[in-house]
Amino acid sequence: EGGRSREIEQSCTMCSLGILRLRNVYRQLFSSYKFNKCILKQSDNVQFKSVLRSNLASDVSKIDSMNTKSNLEKDKLLFYYENPKFFYFLNGFAFVQFFFWVHMAEFSFTQMKDVKVDKTNPDLPWWRKLHFENDFTRSAVAVFCFLLGYGILSTAWIYTLRSVRMLVLRKGGKSVTFVTYGPFGRNKHLDVSLQQITTNQTRSSARVQLPIKVQGKWFYYILDTRNGTFPNPELFDFTAGMKRTLK
Repeated sequence: EGGRSREIEQSCTMCSLGILRLRNVYRQLFSSYKFNKCILKQSDNVQFKSVLRSNLASDVSKIDSMNTKSNLEKDKLLFYYENPKFFYFLNGFAFVQFFFWVHMAEFSFTQMKDVKVDKTNPDLPWWRKLHFENDFTRSAVAVFCFLLGYGILSTAWIYTLRSVRMLVLRKGGKSVTFVTYGPFGRNKHLDVSLQQITTNQTRSSARVQLPIKVQGKWFYYILDTRNGTFPNPELFDFTAGMKRTLK
């Protein structure tokens, strides 16, 4: 019995020693795991910061490259839109409409006569009750016809003169030239500094037309982004396509 008790004590002692060793090994593994996790987290942060710095550096270099590109040694074409037939038809239609309504104004003022109608009829429209031989009525109709024709012609001319055919970045990268269509087929030119133009839209967001405001000019200059072409899109974005505060 004494020998068996000793064997039991020895086995218990061995078990306790084994448990202590396992606990020490577990502590070492756990501490090494925490250390490795911390190291990995730090390495991830360092890697993320390095990637962020590289991206920022690439963006800065890209902007610098655009600035160097904008300091041009020769002119650069930023945009062009070739569709002269449309503007020929548009202005031809406007001229025809103008002369037609001018003729209607002259006819209304000189040849218009009153037609006798039963003005006591309650179902008669109000315009049938007008007395067209009255000077005021004939003058009002004539003025309305003339203004209608003049409005059609003016709208066509303004749209033509503000439709950009070519946009050229001039030598040195400090100014641009707007080449627009003309009502009689001849191009119109406008040289303006980059600091005097601004746009509220980006080239990518303007799906149909991109309006550009020129300081001191009425109405916007229009770039047809659907049918037009940007030969140097990035250069356009960093020059004429930027939003500026006009003084």
